[in-house]
Amino acid sequence: MLAHPAVVSRLNLMCGKGFRLDHGPQFNNAVKGTAGLTLHGSGDPHKPYVAYHHQNRGFHCAGVTVTWNLSTAPAGGGGFACVPGSHKSKFAMPKEVRNCDDDMGVVVQPEIHAGDILFFMDGAQTHGTHPWRNDHQRRSVLFKYASRTANRGGSRPYYKPETYWDEEIVSGMTPEERAVMFGPASPPKTQEVYLTVDPDGTVHLDN
Repeated sequence: MLAHPAVVSRLNLMCGKGFRLDHGPQFNNAVKGTAGLTLHGSGDPHKPYVAYHHQNRGFHCAGVTVTWNLSTAPAGGGGFACVPGSHKSKFAMPKEVRNCDDDMGVVVQPEIHAGDILFFMDGAQTHGTHPWRNDHQRRSVLFKYASRTANRGGSRPYYKPETYWDEEIVSGMTPEERAVMFGPASPPKTQEVYLTVDPDGTVHLDN
């Protein structure tokens, strides 16, 4: 599953050669009556480590999720749903589409058969799940891949400033200075990384 030829051939095209597993596998399951998951993604807010980009007559996506489906998801029965083409959207996704109160006819819940492999562009594409309505369980395994230079999961054990840089370097820094010294992590597990500026020009942590 990790380096299956059907996966490698497509990720070489989507993420570029040298792609890597960023995190996973993640095992998903749902029983009849399980609620759906609000649609998210579509590059809002912009996240370069999972973003879609087109340049020099080619496309590139920093983050792609590969889902191995172990059970069938009939059309209209719930499970994975998305907005096709949303990775190219120039406008914010309406709230009503994200919560499917009024999906404007753009949300698709594709029919997926056991054994199918689903590729989607994670943070670059609006996606989520519809409530599971089937008698059998929904079962799938997700692998989160990234291009070689992208960091999706973050180096969580190493992203503290004292470790990512050096304790001697960050020693004595103010909380505001320290905020920009954290290493990559997606999403950060601390509010210490967010800064704001008051009207008078004062910089402080945005807690």
